[in-house]
Amino acid sequence: MSDKSERLLGLAMAAFPDLTAPERQVVEAAAAAGEVADFQSDDPEKDDPAKAETWGEERKVRASVLRWLCKDAAARRLVYPKGLCVVGARVEGDLDLSFARLPFPLVLLSCAIPNEMSLLGARVASIALGGTHTGPITADGLEVAGGLFLSEGFHATGEVRLLGSRIRGNLQCNGGTFDNAGDHALSTDGMEVGGGVFLSQGFYVKGEVGFVGTRIRGNLACIGGTFENPGGVALSADGLQVSGSVFLSKGFHATGEVRLLGARIRGNLDCTGGTFENPGGDALTADGLEVGGGVFLRQRFRATGKVSLAHAKARFLVDDEDSWPDHGNLDLRGFVYEGIVGPTDAERRLRWLARQYPRPRRRGHYHPQPYEQLAAVLRRAGHVAESKKVLMAKEKDLRKFGDLGPLAQAWNWFLGLTLGHGYRVRRALGWAAAIVLLGILFFWLGHRAGLLSPTFPAPAEAAAPCEKRLDETFCPWVYSLDTFLPIVDLHQEGRWLPNRGGSDVATLFWPDRRVGITWGLLVCIWFWLEIGLARTFHAHIGLW
Repeated sequence: MSDKSERLLGLAMAAFPDLTAPERQVVEAAAAAGEVADFQSDDPEKDDPAKAETWGEERKVRASVLRWLCKDAAARRLVYPKGLCVVGARVEGDLDLSFARLPFPLVLLSCAIPNEMSLLGARVASIALGGTHTGPITADGLEVAGGLFLSEGFHATGEVRLLGSRIRGNLQCNGGTFDNAGDHALSTDGMEVGGGVFLSQGFYVKGEVGFVGTRIRGNLACIGGTFENPGGVALSADGLQVSGSVFLSKGFHATGEVRLLGARIRGNLDCTGGTFENPGGDALTADGLEVGGGVFLRQRFRATGKVSLAHAKARFLVDDEDSWPDHGNLDLRGFVYEGIVGPTDAERRLRWLARQYPRPRRRGHYHPQPYEQLAAVLRRAGHVAESKKVLMAKEKDLRKFGDLGPLAQAWNWFLGLTLGHGYRVRRALGWAAAIVLLGILFFWLGHRAGLLSPTFPAPAEAAAPCEKRLDETFCPWVYSLDTFLPIVDLHQEGRWLPNRGGSDVATLFWPDRRVGITWGLLVCIWFWLEIGLARTFHAHIGLW
């Protein structure tokens, strides 16, 4: 036994006259270089902390002895810098290390701590509870210079609270189990982690996991983790800030809502192969989420319940058709992204947008922004034709499902038929040519019948020499072009105007009188119609 061990043992026997043999082993190991107080047998089944009730007196250590080693100033100075390391012991009583200052690691491996453990406001070099079974842990305001390890078979019954804690290294919970069904199981709201947070590789929780307002400089990895809180929130991470990426992927399974409202992720949100189940409720809620990289929803990503990306922002979206949520379970309102890795043809992407709405789709189920966002992304990627298809579908769905009155619906239908809502230039040019040709016919026949009257000579022209007067010859094709092209002056439209003369072509019966419709009036109507159609073309496709 080393000199430090003898001195520490002397202090311990003075503080605990009834010091037991297992407790003496812990004290002696604490001061010895590299020593571990190991109480395990050679039988893994007997060493299971879940069966700690069957352990004998030879494995029992009072919590008060551990607390004394960690909080008594004289005892703490004699603990070897490698730390207090105990394996396979049953800790009796509440382990209260509130506001302790431990310059050494606290290592309790494969132990049983059935009562409450408190690390409230404590400062510790590092903490490892791998394989240990505990009751509830309260560690609000805990500061850890290294890492906090609740992993490799760690099992907590009751809430583990780390509110406002600071961990310079990693929070490692791989393979850990947190059991507090129907309530908060792991609460880290306001926590700051200098490394990463790992809830992967067999991590299992019953109850809610909270990361509200948590800051993580590394990654949040929940690869293969299982989160169960049926009918409630499985993972709450509103306002989460992650400098790396968030992985809810490759076997990740959540029963209950996963919330990322207003979270900020500099890397990716990777839900590849993840399963999100919350039937009849929200499965994945990411309203206002900002992602510096991409959002990955592919390769057997499954969501039973609603997926909301409302007003979220990401650099790109990575998905496949097999992973799209069911109809009525997708909210894309305000979702902004710069690119798509996945289907980029309009037909499939429109089927994706249709997943926003339930079946059967009814009037009022219409959101324009997702169409505009998709079209802009496709256009930037060089898929101009596909972009136009999306925008035309937007106008068609506006007529079918938007809040338009009968006249507006009719006008929408007319624009779609004639101009393709301004996105079918060839069709528009064909209609324009037809209108001009029909105008030529109308004006040629009208001029022959004396239904177009000259407006010249103007007073200034009457006094001018003949050689300076404008051409007074009527040309029907120039006149029709001049009427249809409002910004081009061919000196015909202003010098000849239709009149209402000619014989009656029809008679309408109006109250108390008869109203005759003349051939000249029909020419006037066509004149006005051609001008109106020209303005319509200009407004929707900008031909001139």
